[in-house]
Amino acid sequence: MRSFVARHFIAPHMVLAAAGVEHGELVTLAKPMLEGLPKVAPLPEPKPEYVGGFVHLPGSYAQSNLLLSFEYPGGWRDVHGAVVMTVLNYLLGGGNSFSSGGPGKGMHSRLYTRVLNKYGFVHACASFNSTFNESGLVGIQAASDPSRVADMLNIMCSELEAVENGTNRMELERAKRSAVSVICNALESKATSAEDIGRQYLTYGHRISGRTYVEMLEAVTQDDIRRFVGRLLSSKPSLAAYGDRTETIDPYILSRRYG
Repeated sequence: MRSFVARHFIAPHMVLAAAGVEHGELVTLAKPMLEGLPKVAPLPEPKPEYVGGFVHLPGSYAQSNLLLSFEYPGGWRDVHGAVVMTVLNYLLGGGNSFSSGGPGKGMHSRLYTRVLNKYGFVHACASFNSTFNESGLVGIQAASDPSRVADMLNIMCSELEAVENGTNRMELERAKRSAVSVICNALESKATSAEDIGRQYLTYGHRISGRTYVEMLEAVTQDDIRRFVGRLLSSKPSLAAYGDRTETIDPYILSRRYG
């Protein structure tokens, strides 16, 4: 434990972030606590190696649960790609088959209007992303009746492919407004703002202001979305499956579909 702390808890690995306090005052408070940290060379950041694949988790569950994703190389450090990914996440949207609805619930997003409101055997369908510094995953997670698991997988693929084929201006603008609303609301919290400052310094070495990020979101075009999804679908797919009848999925379906 001492060896781990000595190697990782070093000055080059740390950022002190705060919101709602003057910079000079913070430095005065923090200096006596942090100036004694070891100033040794930082550990090299490992390079991501995405391979794709299929995993079936054994076990019985009344619904078939699928998680389909593709890689977007660049991760958070591809700032433009990360902005487009954020808009895509709100464009696809989705959720559960039962929702109380109301403003801001994404009821007009593509996975609601094109999947949840259309297919009675779909219990949940929503976009997701898992992002790291230089790579990330973007995809769809869904749950369906076990007897329709093959149809569910086909729908998930088709919805991603449909976005590559084009979106309309109204749904894109709605997605951008949703993203801007969530970000601006989150940054009203001092705790969230401080966390955002720290994460950005660790990733970029500087902070992108909320105003700048909003301007970048508003600049996203339909072509940006189409090209981003095209890059996704050119990578190898990853599929995780759990629940009744998911063992019947043929993993080679995706390799044939996406090469």
